[in-house]
Amino acid sequence: MVVTSDADGEFPAEAPPALVGPIERGEVDMVQGAGNVIPRLSERFLNWLANRAEPVGNSGRGVRALRRELAQQLEIRGVCICGVLSREARTRGGRIAEVLVSVEHITKHRRIVWYHLRQVFHLLPWLVKRPTTNDQRPTTNTFVLRPSSVSTR
Repeated sequence: MVVTSDADGEFPAEAPPALVGPIERGEVDMVQGAGNVIPRLSERFLNWLANRAEPVGNSGRGVRALRRELAQQLEIRGVCICGVLSREARTRGGRIAEVLVSVEHITKHRRIVWYHLRQVFHLLPWLVKRPTTNDQRPTTNTFVLRPSSVSTR
């Protein structure tokens, strides 16, 4: 299993264990941390765009867990993971779910908007690719927003 988290302090250290359970139980291949609000307009746009072909959830959150086999298939090209990681995982047959985690308010540099503008061009090719799977699992999303006891300190 692969667990990633942004190092900016936006997510509590307690978040990763809440993400691992659904993967360990074989319910999904990737679990994303989800918050109630997407703070930046550019992040909301990328998220909207990533969800156009089919739902991939909150695709720009900085905390997630992936089944190792899925993680090894991913190319993850772009200037950030926003939209691309979730779209690519879904296109490769990954079942995605979200766990609600609290988010610590942090100040991000405004220049991230320029990264997000460039990210659109990395995301567009994934919107036209169709999901594939190498096994008998259904290719539809298993999208469940699971309550979590994870909270900010």
